[in-house]
Amino acid sequence: MFSGQNRCRICGAVISDDNPDGIGSQCRAVWKKATTATAHHFRGLDLWKAKTKFWADLFIEEYRNTKFRSQFRKGFFTTIATMQKSGEYRITKKMLEIIKNMLVGMGGKIQYERVKEVDEAAKAIARGFYENFIQTMTDEEKDYRINMAKKFYGEASHNKSLNKGVKIWK
Repeated sequence: MFSGQNRCRICGAVISDDNPDGIGSQCRAVWKKATTATAHHFRGLDLWKAKTKFWADLFIEEYRNTKFRSQFRKGFFTTIATMQKSGEYRITKKMLEIIKNMLVGMGGKIQYERVKEVDEAAKAIARGFYENFIQTMTDEEKDYRINMAKKFYGEASHNKSLNKGVKIWK
């Protein structure tokens, strides 16, 4: 089972011969964190656009036939609708926060029962993004991910050693 020849690409621990990706079980969490960090570093804007497009389209769909009394809400809806027509979504964090509050917040258009469904759809967009990212990684992105994993592993080892009574497995 263990010939001693295969080592974890992050920490260097001995791993089994049938390990498919060269990452030890102790380093899985670090590997996932490094993958997320790499995806955000190289293609984070694409994820942001996909998330904001989802929420903006839902916002337009829910408020399409609403007559707003507030000038702010009228103008805000018009801005988002214009972005949707042009296909160019330039939504800031604050705008996304307003959209979510108008949809899901107190007195929002989306009923409580549907909030979980909408939240799951938004999470599915992110999962699809990460799965696509992993399948289409370039060599540069792969190198960056392994370097980030080693960095995160080093930080985790250092932080654990600062805590009294915590042993680091090596």
